[in-house]
Amino acid sequence: MSENRAVRSKERSWPLRDAEEADLLLNFVEKITPFFDCTDYQRHFALHIPYRARHCETLFNAILAMSARHLSRTTSFDPFVSDHYFQLCLEKLIPALNDHEVTMDDDLLAATVILRLLEEYDVPLAGSDLRGHSFGTKAFIQGPPTTATTTPRLRQAVYWSGLRQEIYNSLSLQQAPDVDISTLHSQFSWLGQDFDDCTWANQAIAHCTDVLMFSFGEGPRSVSVHAELQAKNQEWLDTRPDSFDPFFIDSDEVEIGATFPDIRFHSAWHAIGNQYNHLARILLHVHDPNLPTIGPLRRRFIQKADDMIRKGVWTVCGIGLSNVSVPPAMVVGCMAIHICGDRFTDPQQQDLLVQVLVQTDAVHGWPTHALQRQLRDTWGVP
Repeated sequence: MSENRAVRSKERSWPLRDAEEADLLLNFVEKITPFFDCTDYQRHFALHIPYRARHCETLFNAILAMSARHLSRTTSFDPFVSDHYFQLCLEKLIPALNDHEVTMDDDLLAATVILRLLEEYDVPLAGSDLRGHSFGTKAFIQGPPTTATTTPRLRQAVYWSGLRQEIYNSLSLQQAPDVDISTLHSQFSWLGQDFDDCTWANQAIAHCTDVLMFSFGEGPRSVSVHAELQAKNQEWLDTRPDSFDPFFIDSDEVEIGATFPDIRFHSAWHAIGNQYNHLARILLHVHDPNLPTIGPLRRRFIQKADDMIRKGVWTVCGIGLSNVSVPPAMVVGCMAIHICGDRFTDPQQQDLLVQVLVQTDAVHGWPTHALQRQLRDTWGVP
């Protein structure tokens, strides 16, 4: 038996006869797939992955493990159920990750990215290294989505999910993303109005990855590269389709105060695309090589940059709170708080930021307790 066939294991009996497995599958479709499909209008994880899992035991077990972990963090569901399915995946998948035939299998690729999301649920967003626990997603996201597979659109959907996961890990560790996206630049150089909105959203994600490379990579943080990234950031904002405009805003200007802005979008990819553009802009302000490090103008320029950073964080959090049907938008808000929450000094604003973290944990099961403690320690509040 080949390694690939051994990992895929037996085909599931269908329809399911176990009510708990059916509930877990439904919870995966309803609550988990939005984290994967937020820039995929074809919704591969919601519409295609559950059916494909019927023919791949490892993918099916990954789905049940992820769904059970989510339920155990948001309800009183038994956490050992997730551990059981997780262990079944480990036994089959880990020994085979170095096999080329396996890494070209789209179902096992999907299983790997699902398990990576499970790891994010288990590891707090506060300096924890997911790479130490990783299932080898690096092998799948080192280059752009390939078309040399049986289902290229599925692989593209999985690729972008994996890249967003790597951005999350990069921000958590404040290290450069462990990917090579250089070949994506030419692919995105000539985006026009003929490209679909999901492609535009993914361009914002690719741009954010570029900014992370600049911010945390080993290369020099030159003024010219920073200026080029700033220009690309503004270009995306100026040239993106009008569909990326919010359909409702409660104010023409975002003001940091007693509430977050109400900024609503009619599709997940519009909210996510705008958030990643803002996230990249925040990082460009943080890592601006033009800021003076000494001299009488330093404080003035630093204060101006901090004002822009706080406004960006406030906007990203507002988008997350305003679009309740887009769970990953709340996670992006937490990412912004993680990197720049320490720059807020007003107690009321600090409390509002903590409430974003609390709500993300309570509603979506995302682990934010460690970050809450770090911020409270930084702010000097109980």
